[in-house]
Amino acid sequence: MNGKDAAIERRFREYFAGAEAPGIDLKEAKAELVRARRRAAKRRALTLSLSSACACLALVLVFVFALMPAPVMRYALASADTETVAYSELKERFADEARTFAPFSLSSNATAEYTVYSTEGQPVLLEARLGISDGLGRFKAVVRVDLTEGKYLAEELAPYKTLGKRGEDCRFETLYINGEYVSRAYVVREGGNCFVDVESAREEALGFILGIL
Repeated sequence: MNGKDAAIERRFREYFAGAEAPGIDLKEAKAELVRARRRAAKRRALTLSLSSACACLALVLVFVFALMPAPVMRYALASADTETVAYSELKERFADEARTFAPFSLSSNATAEYTVYSTEGQPVLLEARLGISDGLGRFKAVVRVDLTEGKYLAEELAPYKTLGKRGEDCRFETLYINGEYVSRAYVVREGGNCFVDVESAREEALGFILGIL
């Protein structure tokens, strides 16, 4: 039995030793491998492009929403809480505005009364009722200063922003009614935008107030 196995093994060795390997054409296999690699590269490039596009879109949306102005909260003067303050208190709470109105509070021929409007516990508007009697004649004015950097707006004051005439950093109108000049103005300023009403026998009274603001 061992001799037979040895003979069979010898014949297998002789067969394989003398046999030639079958011919295999590797060109098509290599070409398919190249095509497969190209397809994979295209998929990776497409995925990367889509990812980059999504990232850019997200960044653009962030900037757009960041640059969009915050919605303005509306309130009514009649429904706001009011507080009358003396000039000494005005200096402590609103130093910049106190300096603006100092010529009225510290002058012997002028008067000034101050009211702070608040909504939801937040001061939103400072109202200064001013009077003066000098070379311009006697006139009175009401100046309302926004304390919220435009975040809140009284409904009654919204029309001031669309007054017809334009000046430097302001919009205004002046009417002559019953022998007096009645003026309104909206003033854009760094310390807080102002809404102004002036009544006087002299037309230049509005310019005088705007010069102070």
